[in-house]
Amino acid sequence: MPGFNKVVLCGNLTDNPKQHETSGGTMVSEFVCAVDNPHRWVGRGKHETAFVLVKCFGKLAVAVVNNRRVGDLVLVEGHLTTECWVDAEGQNKQRMFVTAESIQFLPRSEQSQQPQADEFVSFDDLPEMTTTPF
Repeated sequence: MPGFNKVVLCGNLTDNPKQHETSGGTMVSEFVCAVDNPHRWVGRGKHETAFVLVKCFGKLAVAVVNNRRVGDLVLVEGHLTTECWVDAEGQNKQRMFVTAESIQFLPRSEQSQQPQADEFVSFDDLPEMTTTPF
């Protein structure tokens, strides 16, 4: 049976994106996106919120770091990725995150001091990677 791995989420950055470079020279940025679930209530009129780690690579990573900051609204399209490692105590660890294929920068709120920026960066515009970036 063929699989299907597609994620689309819309939410706010909880902090400024972090950026680093892999040993192969690929730029990587990471941020956490807070996504409200309007179908789940946690009491007192508040929605349940999911905090989702998103990773971007290459030109997309640079665009995110240069154009987004805490509180900004983004629409992320990508796929789920599982990262596995062994910690210092020898325990197997894993975490799941979204690898972004495209991110749409949605309008900032009217209260923002920054000019509005509606930009769309697609994974298709990025150069092909020959190795796994992590």
